[in-house]
Amino acid sequence: MADYDMQAYSAEINLVAAQIARAAADEYNKKTPEKPRFVAGVLGPTNRTCSISPDVNDPNFS
Repeated sequence: MADYDMQAYSAEINLVAAQIARAAADEYNKKTPEKPRFVAGVLGPTNRTCSISPDVNDPNFS
């Protein structure tokens, strides 16, 4: 979000997105409780590497 100078909105955007997903899952759980729905989150896409390797081209680098 920093690329667009919107980093101050990241937490709010993610919170509201999770709330919307939770509400949708809850709505369908009421209709068919035998098929529970879950909400999960993920990181991405990003222009930053998430590798802990100092060489991003070799993830096994020690």
